[in-house]
Amino acid sequence: MGAEGHADLIAVEHRRHLVGQGSDDLMILDGKTGKLLHDVSIGGGPLSVAYDPVSKLAYVSSRDAGTVTAVDAEGKIVGNLDQSPFPNHVFANGKGGVYSLNKSMKPDDPKGDRITHIQFAQ
Repeated sequence: MGAEGHADLIAVEHRRHLVGQGSDDLMILDGKTGKLLHDVSIGGGPLSVAYDPVSKLAYVSSRDAGTVTAVDAEGKIVGNLDQSPFPNHVFANGKGGVYSLNKSMKPDDPKGDRITHIQFAQ
């Protein structure tokens, strides 16, 4: 357990969401006590986490895996979306979804250097 390597941290209500690139996980902590509530194996070098208050989901971009993973408040993975080649960051739009910023693998990569809107249907 533990956010090894690069980590991204966000505060959501009374919780903290922390991703670790070296440990390939999302940790959900109690914001008051620091107690670990959930340790979710995301895989593939997660870089960024964003929380959408409408869907109540945390979205994690994993550059090495080429995915954006949606996780609920109980630490359950509810979606794992292909965003290859390199999803770098996710940003919540506050309306039920996120934007995923994707980097290219090389200058002529047709799937790289784009922004994708992700809206999880519940």
